[in-house]
Amino acid sequence: MVRFCTSLILLSCLSFSVAFAQDDTIRIFYDENWKEIADPASAAFRRVAFNNDNGFWQAMDYYRTGQLQMKGVFLDKDLKKRQGPFEFYYEDGKIQSRAMYMNGSQVDDEITYYKNGQVDSHLRYDNSGKQIDAKYYREDGSKSLFVNAEFPGGMTEMYRFIGEKVVYPKSLPRRGIEGRVFISFSVDTNGNLVNIFVFGSPHESMSKEAIRVVKAMPKWKPAQRDQVPLSIKYNLPISFTLN
Repeated sequence: MVRFCTSLILLSCLSFSVAFAQDDTIRIFYDENWKEIADPASAAFRRVAFNNDNGFWQAMDYYRTGQLQMKGVFLDKDLKKRQGPFEFYYEDGKIQSRAMYMNGSQVDDEITYYKNGQVDSHLRYDNSGKQIDAKYYREDGSKSLFVNAEFPGGMTEMYRFIGEKVVYPKSLPRRGIEGRVFISFSVDTNGNLVNIFVFGSPHESMSKEAIRVVKAMPKWKPAQRDQVPLSIKYNLPISFTLN
């Protein structure tokens, strides 16, 4: 009788462990536009993520066919902060892009490829997430002509605009709080600033002010690749300095 009870308890423990492992796995389904949906049968893509041995979240995205579309690691269960290498694949299994992240910020090299294996673009970022170099190529391997996005009037006018618009949050100067807010946004093909977010800041009030100032900016001149408008990501530090 004692042995029977012990086996029963052990079986219960094993069942609990299996159930816990299943609860620790995230499954998300998306439509063709990567909008989250509830119906797995209608999904064009699906994501599976689980907590790995380091406490991070290993994620893999799949096409409807079951072919791997992306693999990478997130720091958080919300799957927002990327960490380490990320790889994306075409539906035939060929590599589409490789990039590196640190604490949610893009660093080092990002390389994208055409389906024929030729490099499409090669972008480089420093450890703060600022893009420091960009090279673009045509499908035959020749270099594309790239013109970066630009604030109206150039960098000098942009920093003049920031200097005139930034308002130091009232409670911070007397507390001696200063520093730089690192803000990221994309300049779309019409020159609009979209996907604005902060990826480094000494204080929440400074983050809110930096976002307000960027949102108040006029339209930029969009980037161009071979004379065709191109949407690009832009990282900008905004300083809050006490005199």
